[in-house]
Amino acid sequence: MKTFGEALKEARKASRLTLRRISEIVGLSVSYLSDIEQGRRRAPADDIVGQLETALNITDGSLKRLAERARNVAPRMIAHKIASTPKLSEVLMRADDDLTEAEFKDLMDFYEEIKLKRG
Repeated sequence: MKTFGEALKEARKASRLTLRRISEIVGLSVSYLSDIEQGRRRAPADDIVGQLETALNITDGSLKRLAERARNVAPRMIAHKIASTPKLSEVLMRADDDLTEAEFKDLMDFYEEIKLKRG
């Protein structure tokens, strides 16, 4: 079964629409939509999925079903990853106990910088 991102990309190409045009229609950035198509981001909220379906002329609700399935699978995958990676559990517990929202945002920004440096 296709992922939400794969289905979105397939539908967009079948509609002969560019990422830029879809981004203009639904009000999301090109990079955000690209990340969704490439599986680097999860499916967006239902209202946005609805806008995407409308823009892509999808009337059977297939994107909404895929988005819902992805949202149901992600928490189980996250719980499994945390349970099977002790260091990750420790980091999450410490961050939850010790960091303010601003500090957590700084930590996430730092993490993104590290990812960019890796390429």
